[in-house]
Amino acid sequence: MGVQAAATGTAASFASLVEPHLAYLYAFALKISGKHATAEDLVQDALVRAFRAYDTLRDRDKAKHWLTKILLAASADL
Repeated sequence: MGVQAAATGTAASFASLVEPHLAYLYAFALKISGKHATAEDLVQDALVRAFRAYDTLRDRDKAKHWLTKILLAASADL
């Protein structure tokens, strides 16, 4: 498998992992930030961080918890 194919496979795998949790992440970000634009930024930042750390996720069943921790870390940098 080439580098491009591997990157595409990783992105697709990440997207399928994250998609079911997007509404929850946004609602949580809105609750802690109180602003729609800030919540959107928080989710975006958390997803970038999560993608960069995707290889550290050992249990896909704990993705929601993993993503929430990353979102909280992103919110600390506000």
